[in-house]
Amino acid sequence: MNYLIETLIVGLVATAVMDVWGVVRKPLLGLPAADYRLVGRWIAYFARGKFRHESIAKAPALSLEQLIGWAAHYLLGMVFAAGLLAVTRPGWIQRPTLGPALIFGVLTVAVPFLVMQPA
Repeated sequence: MNYLIETLIVGLVATAVMDVWGVVRKPLLGLPAADYRLVGRWIAYFARGKFRHESIAKAPALSLEQLIGWAAHYLLGMVFAAGLLAVTRPGWIQRPTLGPALIFGVLTVAVPFLVMQPA
């Protein structure tokens, strides 16, 4: 049970930090926050058998895409946290160090570029 609670906490906190950075980077760097509505649109099209788009932004909007996108964003954050905790067990959560978190963070940043962007 502890593993599940730890996973939820780490996943939620890490994902929320990412979202805060998305808001902060606009005034600092001029980069907009991610649009999870488009992630939701991409996922919502799975039910219609469509997994690849020339431009997801140009695909017709679907109902609930924003909710689906945000839910997927936080769910993936928790899945990534579960992976981090699985490979660093036992004990990392009691004495976290930067190395494993940084390595895992870089790997999870690669997922959208290797999976979602090509699709």
